[in-house]
Amino acid sequence: MEPSDRPDDPDRTPYVRPAEPDAGVRAVIDGLLARLAEAGARRRAVARVDDGEQLIEVAAGAAGRWSARTALVEWSYGPDGLASWHVSLAGARPRATTETRGWVHPAVGLLRPELLPVWGRPGDRFRPVHVTEGDHGPALLDLAPVGGEVVDGQPVGRGGSLYLDPRRGLVTCLDLGDRVWTLVDYSELP
Repeated sequence: MEPSDRPDDPDRTPYVRPAEPDAGVRAVIDGLLARLAEAGARRRAVARVDDGEQLIEVAAGAAGRWSARTALVEWSYGPDGLASWHVSLAGARPRATTETRGWVHPAVGLLRPELLPVWGRPGDRFRPVHVTEGDHGPALLDLAPVGGEVVDGQPVGRGGSLYLDPRRGLVTCLDLGDRVWTLVDYSELP
């Protein structure tokens, strides 16, 4: 234990910073992740996502297929893996796929939240440390970097936030500290 360095603690009572969310938060997250994975697997939808610089057109379909298109690049994931193209008014030309294996465009993660690297699984960048309940279930997750410290359930340093629509099982806003993706338009497909 490190002694407290807080000025409001005159007797310097030792304070241990928690390294992981408590068991209650973990149980809520595990249940939520299962519901989101089930909803995501059934989802057939298109959306537009704003990343603060441009609008991204996103589609999620059967068998884990997805696509994301910005003004300059299109990514497509299907049975053959990830492919990408440079797009312009003159057409599209193949682009070397430099994204790591298992990469999912963050805008796609708004429709398929279970694919986002924010659940504290091996290889994820973030982990949930606090859950705020809404009228219909978990509505906001506070995220901390994997291995980062939390105090009173809040990340110390650069964390993030995941805003949920628990009824539809999707993310309305993903804030990872250095970038924010916001769901602008969403339509279910038959």
